[in-house]
Amino acid sequence: MKKQLILSGAFVFLLGLMATAQDDDFEPVATGPTTTMLFDETEYHFGKINAGDIVQHIFRFTNTGDEPLLLTNAKGSCGCTVPSWPQDPIPPGGTGAIVVEFDSKGKSGPQTKQVTITANTDPAQSIFYIKGEVASNVEIEDDNATTSTPQKVYWPVKPAAYTASVFPNPAAGEFSLKVLDADGQAASIEIFNNHGQLMAKQDVASWEGTLPLDAKDFPVGNYWLSLKMGDAERFSLPFVVAR
Repeated sequence: MKKQLILSGAFVFLLGLMATAQDDDFEPVATGPTTTMLFDETEYHFGKINAGDIVQHIFRFTNTGDEPLLLTNAKGSCGCTVPSWPQDPIPPGGTGAIVVEFDSKGKSGPQTKQVTITANTDPAQSIFYIKGEVASNVEIEDDNATTSTPQKVYWPVKPAAYTASVFPNPAAGEFSLKVLDADGQAASIEIFNNHGQLMAKQDVASWEGTLPLDAKDFPVGNYWLSLKMGDAERFSLPFVVAR
């Protein structure tokens, strides 16, 4: 009888462990009507960085369905995190952004990291990737090893099609976006907060070098300016609003 009780207790303990594991893997999915989402890119190649560098990239997406889009979870594989994603529903035709961060500490060689987004879509999960190569932070000079200092490497890591800058940065109210060698190009500009929510949008039929912008109604915080010039690949610039 005592042996049966011990076995029964062990069985209940195992069931508890299984239930806990299932809870850890559980992905919350929004109930109700489903919609569709389309990412501007499903892969981002950050090129070659040193071990210890941190890379950030913004993935932009659009709600291409007929129902509001609600993201319920966003996570990355080892070394890759999603510090923020839109928490509020995105209306049909609306856009949002997901900030992905890759920490190369302890990594070396080619890297492929997966990011999984869970939402009220069918299927419920969307997957995209961040790729690149992490070099050793030790360089050999005259047979003596020297160690370089790791640093944070924020956008852009690989060169964008155009040279762009935000001034002043941080901005308190009015600021300007300058793009070199883009005169006459059509442009599409979107500004996202650090939670991936669209704050402002503007289309320019013919770029003339510098565009004035206004952040006086933006709360203090970090923002991303997403820019597409002509037929070139869309790229992003971080900036800060401070008072």
